[in-house]
Amino acid sequence: MSVRSVILESALSFLGVGIQPPDTSLGAMLGEARNYLITNWWLAAIPTALIVVITMAVSLIGDWLRDLFDRRLST
Repeated sequence: MSVRSVILESALSFLGVGIQPPDTSLGAMLGEARNYLITNWWLAAIPTALIVVITMAVSLIGDWLRDLFDRRLST
């Protein structure tokens, strides 16, 4: 799993060509929340925050593993 795959899946589901209901997707949740942004903004804020947290966590873990196992960087 890479950061690009999470963002790509979310973007495709947001546009309606990714994972289709009844399966869940953060991008599909964002797409459905578009209609309620004025009254219920948190419906879009929560999936957005989750996408950011997931991508940051995967990126930080990947960097940590690279630093741990790449001997060329520790010289």
